[in-house]
Amino acid sequence: MPKKSFNGAARWTGFALAIVATIWIAVVTNRDGYSKEEYQQVEGYSKWNEETVEIAKGIPVQDGGRVKPFETRAQFLMLKLHGARKMKFESGGNEISIGPTEWLLDILFRPEIALKMPTFRVDDSELLEKVGMEVESRRDRYSYLQLEPYMQELGKRAGDLQKEIQAKMQKDPDYKFPGGESDPRALARKIMEYQGMLASNDFSKGVTLDASAETADGEQMSTVSYWVKAMPVLAAALRQQEVPEHVQKLINEVSFRLGRGEGGIEWLPPYEANVILPPGGEATIHSGEVVKTFEVNCESGQVEMFEGSSTLGTLEDGAGESYPGAELVAKNTGEVSATLRIQGREWMSAGNRLGEVSRGLDTTHWERLSNDLKTLEGLCAAAEGKESEFAEKLDNWREELVSRSSALGEKEGKLESEVAYYEKNYFVRGLVWFVLAFVVAAVSWLAPASGWGRWTYRLTWVLGVLGAFYLIWGIVHRCILMERPPVGNLYDTIPFIAGGGVLVLFLLEAVTRRRIALGAAIAVGLLGLFLARAFEGVDAQDHMDPLRAVLRSNFWLSTHVIIITLGYSGGLIAAAMSHVFIYAKAFGLDRTDRSLSRFLTRSVYGLVCFTLFFSLVGTVLGGIWANDSWGRFWGWDPKENGAMLIVLWCLIILHARMGGYLKEWGIHIASVLGAIVVAFSWWGVNLLGTGLHSYGFTEGIGGAVKMFYCFEFVVALGGIGLAIWEKKSRGKKSRDKKSGRKWPEGSDQLPSEQKALG
Repeated sequence: MPKKSFNGAARWTGFALAIVATIWIAVVTNRDGYSKEEYQQVEGYSKWNEETVEIAKGIPVQDGGRVKPFETRAQFLMLKLHGARKMKFESGGNEISIGPTEWLLDILFRPEIALKMPTFRVDDSELLEKVGMEVESRRDRYSYLQLEPYMQELGKRAGDLQKEIQAKMQKDPDYKFPGGESDPRALARKIMEYQGMLASNDFSKGVTLDASAETADGEQMSTVSYWVKAMPVLAAALRQQEVPEHVQKLINEVSFRLGRGEGGIEWLPPYEANVILPPGGEATIHSGEVVKTFEVNCESGQVEMFEGSSTLGTLEDGAGESYPGAELVAKNTGEVSATLRIQGREWMSAGNRLGEVSRGLDTTHWERLSNDLKTLEGLCAAAEGKESEFAEKLDNWREELVSRSSALGEKEGKLESEVAYYEKNYFVRGLVWFVLAFVVAAVSWLAPASGWGRWTYRLTWVLGVLGAFYLIWGIVHRCILMERPPVGNLYDTIPFIAGGGVLVLFLLEAVTRRRIALGAAIAVGLLGLFLARAFEGVDAQDHMDPLRAVLRSNFWLSTHVIIITLGYSGGLIAAAMSHVFIYAKAFGLDRTDRSLSRFLTRSVYGLVCFTLFFSLVGTVLGGIWANDSWGRFWGWDPKENGAMLIVLWCLIILHARMGGYLKEWGIHIASVLGAIVVAFSWWGVNLLGTGLHSYGFTEGIGGAVKMFYCFEFVVALGGIGLAIWEKKSRGKKSRDKKSGRKWPEGSDQLPSEQKALG
């Protein structure tokens, strides 16, 4: 084929592939998993007005160890149960689309409607068929009412499976449940979480009064808040066995109503307790299976703090300390009474707060809990009336919670900032700009030397910079909200690597102006943000939650973690440039520009050096951190081994290149294989299920990681095949040249410096 025709075909092929990839990413990123025919009927639904939704978004709640906006809690709960950030259904002949905040409002204040909504996405129809349910498709969404008849059997199967797995693990500690088999446990856990949230305000239904008993104010006495306030008096009467039978039944009903909502929304802030201990006296601050943290201040006297049987230290007059523990006890070891001021950090649901107040640390807490319950009872009653009145009461509740959270040390304006973060949707907007830039760049490849080719090149720069702006500002905003460096978990690494890659390639393009680095930058930004959104959908976790204690070091997060992540970025960028080299060779794009191959090879060599430097320094710093945290520099942990593999692979490439074993083709094939090494260290080790870096484990990514391995391996094999073909072609041309044979017009002799397959 003539040189021009071949070159043109290559560019059109690249353009077509770019358009197909862009369309696929756009569809996958924005799909909700619905088709119009699948919309379910939810009769009697009316949408919340915008004012109510905006008020609800900023209500502070606690989840995952931090106080966050109501909207954030709703978003990730909806993503976990429903598999999307929007819910669509039909009501009264109209198509309805609601967001996470509206959905959670329905669960809390209109549970009878929420029961009908298609909340649960079930990907395994076989699971439902086994419990006797008729299903039409493998993946579908179901309401609570649709699943309710089968929940008992589902729960039984989940429990039996858990017992079976535990029995096998006792015999074989390394036993793992096969991934391809039907597992009812995940769906059972989701249903239980939903049931807890659904019963959050179950206490607002009140209690049943004995018709034969005389009541001064039946309406007031039928509320749970009334009886909670009276609990100290009733408890004293119970000890004297002076409580009538019908009152005992009421107390039991109050406990039952509140207990149903133990797994509900955690929006009751902790109460401060004032405790006076006589000499030799003691107070149980916390007793349970979960470790909780309390701030203990000794106003007078002297106390000794215990965690179970272990001594935590002594507090004297005027001293204060923060104590985490599951069995926290304070004992007065002095000769005079000690006064303690104790402040918890855990926000709780109404049911869990009842359990804490029942321990009797401070009897005034009964009245405070009663006041909170009375406010929520008023909210639930208002939800059945005019929405304007409900919105007013909801706003008052929001303002009260914001004020109480500020008194507990939460920074003013942080909740509003987080609501703004999700409203601005930085990464999705950045993805849109990168998609547009990718399309424009693909158009510019068709005729780069023409006038419109130059204009599209400039436009690509503009669109790419806009995408990078949203990407970088999104990372910065997350850092401000998290109050830590940008990388602390697996999700954080994705936008950071994408951002680092984009900036490095932008710099390379600014220096070389060959369009290649610019195109690669756009592709890295696009793929990185697409991966971040896809991973967030699979993981369904709030990745701004606090890190584990061992990771809470801003120094090491700013040094070791950032540096090692930059090493990942360098390795993947090098592989991306090698992909360009192989594509250019496959379609003969280097025939019209003999310096193209040389440029790509030099770029990859420099990027491998970049990867080696940051990976080596990051690995050494990680060892120092490990020695500080775990008492050893190196322990052959999978994550440590993965980092070492990157260093060794880069050293092999550089030494083989310097020794002449890897020529032009060799360094690019090795770079592509290096992407597999980086992916294993970045993602693969998290699938092994072992090691001290257990905070990085995740589910649902194994298939994608293996597909990436296979793809890169196929590309490397393709590169080897092309290198062999090119070497044979060059040898044949050399022999024909010696024999005096002329080559057809349009053919081209390959550069003489390409001498060997590496």
